[in-house]
Amino acid sequence: MSTKPRQLTYMERAARFPLDFSVTVVNGTPTITVPQTWQGLHLTRLGPYSNVHLSKFAPRININAAPVFAEFFSAIMRADAFNDILSYDGGYYARLKRGVKTPLPGATKEAWGKLLSNHSRGTAIDLNAKWNPMGKPGAEFLDEGTLHRIIEVAHTIRVDLETPAGTIWPAGIVCGADWHGASRDDMHFEVGTWE
Repeated sequence: MSTKPRQLTYMERAARFPLDFSVTVVNGTPTITVPQTWQGLHLTRLGPYSNVHLSKFAPRININAAPVFAEFFSAIMRADAFNDILSYDGGYYARLKRGVKTPLPGATKEAWGKLLSNHSRGTAIDLNAKWNPMGKPGAEFLDEGTLHRIIEVAHTIRVDLETPAGTIWPAGIVCGADWHGASRDDMHFEVGTWE
């Protein structure tokens, strides 16, 4: 059995967190649009939390991912690590993954869907971005902005979620700190699976 959850595949993500979106490309720059009706039905805010950085900007996430992130924040509080959160830097935001190449003109919606960031589905959040930039090692233990205790907590989260089809799956938190090279992203926490 794995000691950490793994990332969801594109097919798992699309089935468990369906997304209504469209793409327009102007002068080679794609814009992802998610209808307000989808956002109203599928997104929620967590909190309010007593942490000053989360009290005004509570994470906006997918309603189906909310139990996982609620348990994550509860576990952070139980571990007395809540004040390690110095900034909340993003939950839901419709965009492509950083650094991906856009498909050729006429690409299918599925081709675009595979390039979407997990933030587009509301299944990822970023914390302490200033101290933990993508592609670089995060803040050291005991340094300002460190996420070491929060990452340790994240590796323990397990919440059984129901799929739209009614089956149960074991969800967890995947940490970008576990990735390597240019993909390393210590600030990033997303819903994964223990399967």
